[in-house]
Amino acid sequence: MCERFWIPFDRIAFPSNLTQITLSHFEDLNSMHMNTFGQIPRLQILKLKYGNCEEETLSCGTAGSFPRLQVFMMERLGIKCLTSEEGAMPRLRRAVFYNCPELKAVTKQMCSLGSNLEFVEHRYSEVDDLILEFSEALNAM
Repeated sequence: MCERFWIPFDRIAFPSNLTQITLSHFEDLNSMHMNTFGQIPRLQILKLKYGNCEEETLSCGTAGSFPRLQVFMMERLGIKCLTSEEGAMPRLRRAVFYNCPELKAVTKQMCSLGSNLEFVEHRYSEVDDLILEFSEALNAM
């Protein structure tokens, strides 16, 4: 079983050479947290999985944020809208949303990706949940 712990985004300094982040099983993600991620200069891949957002509309940054981000993925997040200022995520090449049925709008940058913008819906069963829990337990070892 995974333990939950609080990450103080406002007081943490991420290494500047960090290229990939996968954040899972979180609560209360907000635009301030996304702004923190957007300031990591070499971040290329951001995956947000199995979490809850504090806001219905999540801002993905201001102009110049996420300067090297190429892949953005969300899985099973309760969010309705993603926004960003012009110039955010300038190198984004792919955005994938798995099982985010409440999501109704994404950023202009993501919309411009054409076939590299994917919305994937999959109905989970109890077997899928058991497989997920087993997989997470193995990864924790």
